[in-house]
Amino acid sequence: MIALPQSSRDFAKLTWDEILPIYNDFFFRPLTVDNAEEWLNEWATFEDLLAEAREQVYFDYTCDTGSPEKEAHNLRFQTEIEPNAAEQRVRLSRRLLEVGYTRPDLEESLRRFRTTNEIFREENVALKAEVERLSAEYQKVTGAMTVEWAGEQIPLPRLKPFMLDPDRDVRERAWRLHRRPYIDHRDELARIFTEQHGLRQKIARNAGFENFRDYMHVEKHRFDYTPADCLAFHEAVEETVVPAVARMLEKRRVRMGLDSLRPWDVDVDPTGQPPVRPFSTSDELIDRGINVFNRVDPALGQRFATMKAEGLLDLQSRVGKAPGGYMTDLPKRKLPLIFMNVAGVPADLVTLFHEAGHAFQGFEQFQNDLLFCQRWPGMEMAEVGSMAMELLSAPYWAKSEGGYYSDADYRRARIDHLDRIIEFFPHCATIDAFQHWLYT
Repeated sequence: MIALPQSSRDFAKLTWDEILPIYNDFFFRPLTVDNAEEWLNEWATFEDLLAEAREQVYFDYTCDTGSPEKEAHNLRFQTEIEPNAAEQRVRLSRRLLEVGYTRPDLEESLRRFRTTNEIFREENVALKAEVERLSAEYQKVTGAMTVEWAGEQIPLPRLKPFMLDPDRDVRERAWRLHRRPYIDHRDELARIFTEQHGLRQKIARNAGFENFRDYMHVEKHRFDYTPADCLAFHEAVEETVVPAVARMLEKRRVRMGLDSLRPWDVDVDPTGQPPVRPFSTSDELIDRGINVFNRVDPALGQRFATMKAEGLLDLQSRVGKAPGGYMTDLPKRKLPLIFMNVAGVPADLVTLFHEAGHAFQGFEQFQNDLLFCQRWPGMEMAEVGSMAMELLSAPYWAKSEGGYYSDADYRRARIDHLDRIIEFFPHCATIDAFQHWLYT
C-alpha cells in the first residue's frame, strides 16, 4: 500500500494527481473473496483520511468565508478532488461486487454500492463539480452579509434577539433588515439557483431519469418508500396538521390583540413579556450543555465535554462566517464537530441539542468500528437521533436541573418548543413539496 500522510491536514495539501495513484493501487491490487476483508479495511482507512481532510477544509472555510486561502482549499476539494474521488469509489466498489464478497453486516452497504454503480455516469463528474463550485459561491455571498444595527455592522444571525422584542416596530425593523441583503443580492443568488437547477436536471437525464427528483430519490438510496409516499405525506400534513397550526396562530392573534399576524409576530411571546435569554456567551451555552447531557446520561456529558476540550464546537456568530448550523465527522480522529451561529435566543439552545444528537450518533458509529460505507444511516434515520435529543434533554433545561432557565422561563421555553414541533410539519412538507414541483 502507498504510504499515506498521517494527518488529515497534511492529506488536504495533496493534489488530485497525488491522490489518484492511491486509488489505482487499490484498483490494480489482486482481489479475491479470501483477501477482500483486508482490502476493504485498508480502503476504509484511506477513505477516512480523505473524508476528514474534506470536512476539515469545508469547516475552515465556512468559519471564515472571507479568507481567499481557505476558499481556494475548499474549492479545490469540492470541485476537483471530491467529484473525482466519488468516481473512484464507484470503480473500487464495482471490483468488490464483482468478486462476490459479502457478509451479513455489509448487505446494506453492498446494496448501496450496486445502486450507485447503476446510476453512475462519467459525464456527470464534471457537472457535479460545477454544482459544488456554485454552492461554495453561495456560501461566500451569504457569509459576507451584514447589516447596520445601532451603529454597528453585525452578521445577520445577531438580529435574532431583536426579532423577539416586545416592541412590534423593533421586531419589524429587525425582520426586514434580516431579509434586505438577500433582496439586494437577488440577481446573484437567482443566477446560482438557476444554474444549479439546470445542471441537476442534466445530471438526472444523463443517468436515464426523467428529472432530478426521481434521480435523487435513488441516489440517496431511499429503498423503503417512493416519491408517491412523499406526496401522500404532504396531503396528510395539509389535512391534519395545517388546521391545528391555523388554530394555534389564531389563538396567538387574539392574545396579541392584532387584526392580523405578520411574519415578525409569530416568534415573539404573545403575552408581551420580554424574550427569555437562556445564555449570554457560547461558553455558557456549552458548559450548561455539559450539565444537561450529564443528566440525560453521564456518557453523553463526557462526550460533549470531549468536544469542548478538543475545540470541536465553533458556535459564535461573526462577520464572514457562513450562515446556518451543521454537525460533521472527523473519521480519522473518530470525533464529531459542530458549527453554529448563536445569538443568545432559545432557538440556539434547541439547535445545539439537535446537532449534539447527531454528534452522539457519530461517537456510537466510531466506537462500534463501522466502516465508511456502513456509517451513513440515511437522512431519515439520521434525524431521529437529533430530534429525539431535543426532547430527551428538554426536562433538564431549567436551572434547577443544571440547565439554563428559571422555572417560569422554562415553562415558556418548553411550551414554545413543543409548539414548534407541531409547526415544523407544515414547514417540512412545504419545502419538500416545493422540491417535487421544482424538479418535475
